[in-house]
Amino acid sequence: MTDDRTFDDRDDVLVEEDTGSTVGTALGIVVIVGLLAAIWWFALGPGAAGQAGTGNDGDVVAPSPAEQLPSVAPSS
Repeated sequence: MTDDRTFDDRDDVLVEEDTGSTVGTALGIVVIVGLLAAIWWFALGPGAAGQAGTGNDGDVVAPSPAEQLPSVAPSS
């Protein structure tokens, strides 16, 4: 019985290529962060619309009617 680890008769060639994926990765991260910020702005943050129709209007003050003054007709 022979030990296969001692006889290495293969010729392996390792080729290392620089694909430039660093710029793509950084750009992808920036885009994802921007999308998350936009979602937060419009869904939860200052750009979010008010909560209309919640059914809990107990703290809303109704506007008072304008005060009606009697009209004075000019005396002739």
